[in-house]
Amino acid sequence: MFFDFVIQFGSSFITALGFSILYNIPRKTIIPSGITGAIGWTVYFFLTVYLSTAEFLATILASFIIAFVSQMFARKFKTPVIIFTLPGLIPLVPGEAAYNMMRAFVEGNTNLGLQYGTETFLTAGALALGLSINGAVFQLFSSRDLFKRGTKYVP
Repeated sequence: MFFDFVIQFGSSFITALGFSILYNIPRKTIIPSGITGAIGWTVYFFLTVYLSTAEFLATILASFIIAFVSQMFARKFKTPVIIFTLPGLIPLVPGEAAYNMMRAFVEGNTNLGLQYGTETFLTAGALALGLSINGAVFQLFSSRDLFKRGTKYVP
């Protein structure tokens, strides 16, 4: 079991690290963005394989964790959150389902193409939902004097 996590963590770290280099992010944030992607994929792997969670819910939780870790790294390194979020989400992107969808449509298999298309869009929606929930939570709790002022926090 431990070896599975090491392999999954390492491979997703390398994937996120490669995309960090590809996106030309600052050097001091390359390793943390790789760690962000590795943590997100490991959470997804644990939820789907060991807890038998539905892929949609596992993707939401993993993207929430990615956004949370990205917020922490962004505050530590005083950089924008997107620097850590974008490479962190790369291991979760539904590339295989999108490829299979296009292949099925090209081959004329419409029903299978629609099935893969639904899977692709559900996964993409789950990624967006996890990021949105995290953004809402951080907006709500990020201002420490929110309740002292008695005013609404408007982004």
